[in-house]
Amino acid sequence: MNTTCCSLVILLAALAWPLASAPAASTPSESELIAVLQSPAPPEQKDAACARLKRIGTAAAVPALARLLTDPELSHSARYALESLPCPEATAALLAALADAQRAQKAGILQSLGERPDMPVAPVARHLNDSHPDIIIAAAIALGKRGGAEAITHLQPWLDKTSGPIRTAIVDALLRAAENLQGGPHAAAGLKVYERLTAPQESPAVRQAAWCGLLRADKKRRLSLMREGLLGTDAIQQRAVLQVAAEWNTPAVAQELGRLLPKLPPPVQASVIEILRATEARSAVRAVVEALRSPESYVRIAAVNALAELGQAAHAPSLLQAALSQDAQEQKAARRALARLRDPLAPTLLKLLPTAAPAMQAEIIQTLAVRQETEAVPQLLQLARTGPDNVRTPALRAVGQLAKPAQLAALVQALQQAPDDAQRRAAQEALLEACRRLQARPDFSPEPLVAGLQGEAAARAALYPVLAQLRHERVRAALLAGRQDADAQARQAALRALCDSVDPGVLPALLELARSSPENTLRVLAVRGAARLVHEEAGNLGTTERAALLRDLLGLASRVEEKRMILGRLAAAPTVESLALAASMTADPALQNEAAQAVSALAESLAGAHPAECTRALQTALKQVSEPARQKDLQARLQHIEALADYLTVWQMAGPYQQAGKSYQELFDLVFPPETATAEVKWKPLPAGTDPKRPFVLDVLKALGGEQRVAYLRTRVYSETEQPARLEFGSDDGVKIWLNGRQVAALNVARPLTPGSDKTDVVLQPGWNTLLVKLTQNNLGWEFCARFLKPDGTRLAGLKYQLPE
Repeated sequence: MNTTCCSLVILLAALAWPLASAPAASTPSESELIAVLQSPAPPEQKDAACARLKRIGTAAAVPALARLLTDPELSHSARYALESLPCPEATAALLAALADAQRAQKAGILQSLGERPDMPVAPVARHLNDSHPDIIIAAAIALGKRGGAEAITHLQPWLDKTSGPIRTAIVDALLRAAENLQGGPHAAAGLKVYERLTAPQESPAVRQAAWCGLLRADKKRRLSLMREGLLGTDAIQQRAVLQVAAEWNTPAVAQELGRLLPKLPPPVQASVIEILRATEARSAVRAVVEALRSPESYVRIAAVNALAELGQAAHAPSLLQAALSQDAQEQKAARRALARLRDPLAPTLLKLLPTAAPAMQAEIIQTLAVRQETEAVPQLLQLARTGPDNVRTPALRAVGQLAKPAQLAALVQALQQAPDDAQRRAAQEALLEACRRLQARPDFSPEPLVAGLQGEAAARAALYPVLAQLRHERVRAALLAGRQDADAQARQAALRALCDSVDPGVLPALLELARSSPENTLRVLAVRGAARLVHEEAGNLGTTERAALLRDLLGLASRVEEKRMILGRLAAAPTVESLALAASMTADPALQNEAAQAVSALAESLAGAHPAECTRALQTALKQVSEPARQKDLQARLQHIEALADYLTVWQMAGPYQQAGKSYQELFDLVFPPETATAEVKWKPLPAGTDPKRPFVLDVLKALGGEQRVAYLRTRVYSETEQPARLEFGSDDGVKIWLNGRQVAALNVARPLTPGSDKTDVVLQPGWNTLLVKLTQNNLGWEFCARFLKPDGTRLAGLKYQLPE
């Protein structure tokens, strides 16, 4: 085989693969692709060559492509390539092929000519006389794409000579050609096309497209055409104006739209207002304000929405009036617009406030609060003292939303000077709102509130509940002192506030109140308040302290409701004492369900460290509980503990640790911080596994993930006496184990976990023994499990487990 043939065979083989996936070094050149087109290669390979030539071809490829234009199988591929070649020869080849092409190929070639910017119009226009509709349509499409006055000249006569799909193609082509003329030297020809196609006999879609084109193209008559369309009765022309007007965005158009707005029917008014809003036509804002008087709510709402974007402070009165509307949607839109106006509104609103009607005053106050106009606070306070009855409360509510720390004293004064209980409650609520907002600020001080306790008894009674929401030593002292308030009503308010306090520092006082108060109601409130604080302070109180407090409260609670609540919170403070108490309370029919639920939750937390105690508590609860669903839950918890028998499930983990370039085998003997007594290591709990068939297996992969690394696990084991034991364990992958600092096992392997696959004899010291495990990770699983047995492999009872401190 000669060299040329060999090269061609190799090239054909390369083209048999998708071109996009071929390596860059093997991408065929233009000459090689041309050789494929000239060879007897199968059609699919020539098609691939054409696709490539579309991207890299030059005039040199035109002859080979031209020969395929009349080929029924490859005509599409060839013309697809010729469409994009940047040379006049491509256009000439497409034109030349029209003479010999069959009907289907001819229509395709005409369409491809339409993609050529240098397509000559006359040779294509001749095919408008063809007898085949698909060729006529293809020619019309090509002329429309080419555009220009000459194309229009050839297309226009056919408007009155054709019908059906052919006329539709002629119309589309004329519209497209006219669009290409906009703004050019032959724009007049395009305008004539648009004017012709706005005729009443044309379809609505054609007329609207023509009106849109005319409005865009005829800048001289733009305003008059817009006026004619909006004021006339031609709905299609009107829709075209509304479609195009938003594109213009010129001062003249905005001014004309504003002038026309009052003369338009309501539906058109709403559309024009939306155009003015979208184009930010502030010059027409006066007309938009006038539209607020429309009898139609949808026009008024459109105007309100537009003023949200276009309005200024001067328009606030109009929007406030709209906010008083009986129409809920208009009212909502007006309030939203008032909140969004860009200008500062405080000066305008405060000027209106004194003389406005009460309903308007309420709207002004609400607007000031929503906009956070803090400078309004002094005037709002004055209004709260001297304004109409139905405005005082909203004014105080707004002050609560706006006041700064320095204005708290004025709010306290408003509370002290309140003429009646209703006004006092309003001032109290305002103070509560202000304190919630401000207490985290560095300049906040509760001193104005504490000082307010020197006032009259009614004011003191109103201030105590506010103080209950603050955490501060001065506030705590004031609440505690309030227990001896000389006034009975104020003293009662102080005691109730103490029960509602958010300050954990009052816990001792609440416990004392729960023990010694002569009033049953206060004892109940004190128990509930203390239980709440213990729950809320879970992060600041140790588990043992929380559990002890809850157990005390359980003993102080006299009602079933509080006992149920405390039992529910007891589960979040797991101790053996709490577990035993909850188990004993399952004997009470009124508390049986909550007590059993607490036993189950506590056993879940304590099973690893105290399996024997959890077993006893669950068995006790099972004897008392009669509800099947609760029995089933307790039984499942008991079975889970039995499945964990003797396995160590209470662990902490540290890591992962790794070194660049080191494998798991090399990491096995490298010393990391957990192996050194002086190193500072961050340990965190590692929960027992979730596999119900092997709940004792620790899944380190789920906790830490990754490969080629190590992790450390540790736990503590309590033995009553010194005794020999067998440590039985399994690992995935390698493992090294220390007991009380002495290495007792080392296996540098890669393997899946098999429980009990390895055993080593050890001696447990009396008291707490520390177990440290180093676990390597190659890939896939990363697991560990272990338990202590007697040397003969039987169960070793009496051990306890807990996390190191």
